[in-house]
Amino acid sequence: MAYLDTNVLLSHYFAEDPNHLNAARLMETLRRRGEERRISLLTLVELYAYISRRIGALKLPPHYARLS
Repeated sequence: MAYLDTNVLLSHYFAEDPNHLNAARLMETLRRRGEERRISLLTLVELYAYISRRIGALKLPPHYARLS
């Protein structure tokens, strides 16, 4: 089981993040290994806070933009 921190998730989903490639590689490695991935309630709160403060400045991937 792998715990995913807020920084890893943000780096993975936002291609312009300087750590995007590393986060994408990590996520792909976990997927290939069949690792169960977990996040905490605190991570959800941090994600919400980050995205809600920057929603105008961020470009969400198209599959997330359709959710609004």
